[in-house]
Amino acid sequence: MDPDARKDTRRNNIALAAVPLASVLLYAGLYALRRFDDNRLTSWRWVFDHVDALPVALAVLACALLGVLVSSYRSPKPWMLALLAFFLGALFWSQPEVIVDSSRYFTQAKHLSQYGVMFFLSEWGGDIVPWTDMPLVPFVFGMGFELFGESRLVVQMINTSAFAGTVWLTAQSAREFFRGEGEEDLGVIAGGFLLSIPYLYTQVPLMLVDVSCMFLLMLGFFSFQRALDRGGWGYIVFASISIFLMLISKYSQWMLASVYLMLFLLKLKDGDKEKVLRRGMAVAAFAVLMFGMFLVSYLDVVRTQMDLLVSYQRPGLRRWGESFISTFFFQTHPFVSLGALASVVIAFRRRDWRWVVVAWLVILMFVMRIERSRYMIPLFPMLAITAAYGVNAIGQGKGAKRIRRLVVAVAMLCSFALASSAFMPYLKTNNLVNLMEAGHFLNKEGYEKVEVYAFPQKSEINPAVAVPLLDLYTRAQIQYKYSLRPLLKEEVLKRSPFRFTWTYKNPPYYENDFNGEPGAAAVISFWSNEDNERRLPDGYMFRRRFDLSEGIFRFKPYVSIYIKD
Repeated sequence: MDPDARKDTRRNNIALAAVPLASVLLYAGLYALRRFDDNRLTSWRWVFDHVDALPVALAVLACALLGVLVSSYRSPKPWMLALLAFFLGALFWSQPEVIVDSSRYFTQAKHLSQYGVMFFLSEWGGDIVPWTDMPLVPFVFGMGFELFGESRLVVQMINTSAFAGTVWLTAQSAREFFRGEGEEDLGVIAGGFLLSIPYLYTQVPLMLVDVSCMFLLMLGFFSFQRALDRGGWGYIVFASISIFLMLISKYSQWMLASVYLMLFLLKLKDGDKEKVLRRGMAVAAFAVLMFGMFLVSYLDVVRTQMDLLVSYQRPGLRRWGESFISTFFFQTHPFVSLGALASVVIAFRRRDWRWVVVAWLVILMFVMRIERSRYMIPLFPMLAITAAYGVNAIGQGKGAKRIRRLVVAVAMLCSFALASSAFMPYLKTNNLVNLMEAGHFLNKEGYEKVEVYAFPQKSEINPAVAVPLLDLYTRAQIQYKYSLRPLLKEEVLKRSPFRFTWTYKNPPYYENDFNGEPGAAAVISFWSNEDNERRLPDGYMFRRRFDLSEGIFRFKPYVSIYIKD
């Protein structure tokens, strides 16, 4: 063996030990510094107050060592990563809804399944209270209910498919965007790094819009890139529709759409200017036409929502924020963030303008100071591509490819270990798990009609929003008569992050007349059973109580089930 070959072999052997060791030590360091994690959902401080650290450490160590074995195989294709993403996401389906925002998306979606598509489209902003939401994702959830039945599993199938689709789009987009830079490996690294964000796994099973928005943003990027590179009316129309759908999925997507302009300017600079200009203008024309028709149709609703976003949501982000340290290190595998930081130096040395495009959204979040992990979900694919660009610069040759595969494999496996052995068990102790357990109990006992009572408690959250969440879990028909008023001072309520819960409007589908006695009553309250019984009509007998609490959040929707004597 010549000296150069021996040197490469020694370097690779060192990397095979150093990379998994670095991952384990970084996690150990983060654990020691966990008091600095200020995430509002999966802060390491809270997680490891509820979960034993030793099994998590052993799982991380085992996965780091498994990464060495995995890296010895050839890189998977993007579609293989997508299948893996779906499988991994599905493992989190047992996690309860842990964010009360899910309530309003369920309510919006159920209007469609109950009253039809035309009702949904005509009453968006009327009988359907949209808060600051856009209609697309609740519409998709509602169509899922209409076609396959009202079940949380339908929502989880949609979200997990969007998650898997995003992984494929990320890998494929990176591969095509960085042609000539080991694009096949770079694409797989990018897809793998998207699977290296533990926080993301906790969002996949939830009835929220963020994962779908992430998918739509990347679908727009992928399809617009194809339209600019290849032309043809098929690609142009598909890109226009993709961008339009992205724009009506969430208001923050309007700002993130600036990445399409950056892509267009780069292609205009490096490609056939006449073709790129013609294709780009065609895509923009169709997308703007469709979006303009949407704005005209919902002008009053959009105007009201924009006022609310400017006067309430925007200043509120400063009060409800989380640090970048939390998002990019505690909630993301450090290899991803370190790879993204390395990419800055590499792109500067190469004077590579392509980096500016993929890093644009990450830069924008820093400049705009959007310090909230959940609001950053749509830009995670671009973070993954940026990090892949940095890691892809590791050396040349067969040995360097093995090291790159090792880095992404260790990051991906350790992240999954953290999410599944720490984050998920912790979230299963969340106060909102009581609604899931009560819903499952009602299903198991076979109750077809349930009268629901929601009593006020010492929290900024309106307890009425727990009713749709209970409805999400149970097959029983619910009767609920809303009669609550805010207990908070008006000034406190105006600044509260849960102000939307007090805009609750009882849907007509809860105003049922059972023409007789309901099979059971469910009381949502943190009060004792004796206090609950004093507020119930005569004749109810206690059956079961669900009162698990993680001891952190003030909103405690304990559920007591009663049946007729």
